[in-house]
Amino acid sequence: MYYEILGSTVRLAGSVHVVPEAAMLPSWVPDACAWSQDVYLEADSNEMKDHALLPPGETNKDKFPESVWNMMAAQWPAGAWFGPIGQQKIWFMNMVLSMAGVRVALGVEHFVSERLKERKGSALYLESVRDFARGLDALPDERLVQALILTAEFTVEQRTEKLAAMFEAWISGEPERVTTILQDSPLMLFPDIKRVVFDERNQAWMSKIKAAINQSRRTVIFVGAGHLGGDAGLLALLTRAGHSVTPLLSS
Repeated sequence: MYYEILGSTVRLAGSVHVVPEAAMLPSWVPDACAWSQDVYLEADSNEMKDHALLPPGETNKDKFPESVWNMMAAQWPAGAWFGPIGQQKIWFMNMVLSMAGVRVALGVEHFVSERLKERKGSALYLESVRDFARGLDALPDERLVQALILTAEFTVEQRTEKLAAMFEAWISGEPERVTTILQDSPLMLFPDIKRVVFDERNQAWMSKIKAAINQSRRTVIFVGAGHLGGDAGLLALLTRAGHSVTPLLSS
């Protein structure tokens, strides 16, 4: 899922944040790193700790029925940096539980970051985690709770199957198929959450993508594969802005 923006020195790459355990990344990922002078990622994940947690002493427990809370607590990963369940903002709890119990390995962003360290470089970013969190923080708690309950009701088997299907669609270079697979995920079932997580961010990123197009450095922009497809995806936005985007094989 690797594209050239014709007439520019910019390439757009769809990424996956985690992959099924023992899965291999395609060869175009290291090829893209080797070709690039500049690399954009969505945001600096190291900033997440500053924006995903509630103030000390606060908890979200009272926002959920006891039976739902107990179900989520039984799934919650132990020993992670984000601590015991309830100390996190609801949208971040959703991110954690969406992969709870699934055997995964770190995906494209981790690989790219390690390659940049090796060449003593650093990534550029399309947004800050503060910007990302601000949009989600503005959503009603009730809506985020609804989405989180749906996420918690997914079994580990269902989460594993969805990740495998997403990975297969990504490996096959099919952004519209990725979008279709995402349709039944809790974040996509609620239009206001989808708008904040995908549509508004895509629009905001376009200014930095256009700025990169207008310079001459070899630039690869990595975004989650779910941001590429659909009428509000980056491929459609670039096309409507007058840019021709074509898939690249490993080079």
